[in-house]
Amino acid sequence: MRRNVAALRGDRLRAPPRNFGVVIALPRSIRVFAIACLLGLTATAFACSDNADPGRDELTAPSTGGEGNGNGNGNGNASSGGGTSSGASGNTNTSPTFTLMATDLTGELYEDTTATIMVVPQNGFTGPVTLTLEGLGTDIIGKLDKITLNASESTTLTAKSTKGGAVPFVVKGTAGSVVVSKTVTFTAEKILTLRLKMGANATPAAPDIWGPADGKFMVTNALPLTVKFQNLDSVAHTLHTGGTNFAHGKTSVMQNGFDTEPRMVAAAGTRDGYMHDKGGAHFTLDVK
Repeated sequence: MRRNVAALRGDRLRAPPRNFGVVIALPRSIRVFAIACLLGLTATAFACSDNADPGRDELTAPSTGGEGNGNGNGNGNASSGGGTSSGASGNTNTSPTFTLMATDLTGELYEDTTATIMVVPQNGFTGPVTLTLEGLGTDIIGKLDKITLNASESTTLTAKSTKGGAVPFVVKGTAGSVVVSKTVTFTAEKILTLRLKMGANATPAAPDIWGPADGKFMVTNALPLTVKFQNLDSVAHTLHTGGTNFAHGKTSVMQNGFDTEPRMVAAAGTRDGYMHDKGGAHFTLDVK
């Protein structure tokens, strides 16, 4: 019996055979986790899916972008894992530049009217700016007092219109690669005042006593047209006119005075006129 007990105790103390193996059943997720650790991966590289099928273990890879870095260039972009989310641009132009300030013009046909053009600097702009007039065509006769301006300087635009109604044109300023355009509108009333200049009584009369050097006026989009006469000479003169719907006129007009008989032109065509006491001072009016 003692031998049996000793044998029993020896069986308990004896180490199991070397070929004895223990198999432990682990869930699949634990096995994958262990393999990942063996491969040197971090535990945060994988996360269990909340929507996994209860019948199986699933692993889903999270976003590799992390929190993303805010791009500090003012563009409102957030970088996430190499992707870009474009927001509204916050960039502002800080380069030196300028704008043009100008007023529109209103007057009669062929009446010299003036406006001020100013260079308004921005972001430390100093100039210079070269000004040009564009889009005048045959409707606007214009010129600038100065064509080169520095910051905050101004020039005078003198213009006259040969077309009734509103006529736009452009004042353009150029400073290197910076080009700024400003639209100016001349609105002309359908009134033409013939202004007889000083020296009209001289012999022979000056060729530009009516305004145009050739004494020819051409207006468009001007019907019905009202024609007036102003005597700027040093002596009195009487204006005679001819043509359909263009009254002859009989009244003598004193210096700096206006004719009391405005002439109405209701239809297109060419009319002419002259000073009654100075037959060589003719003018021609072409109405379209």
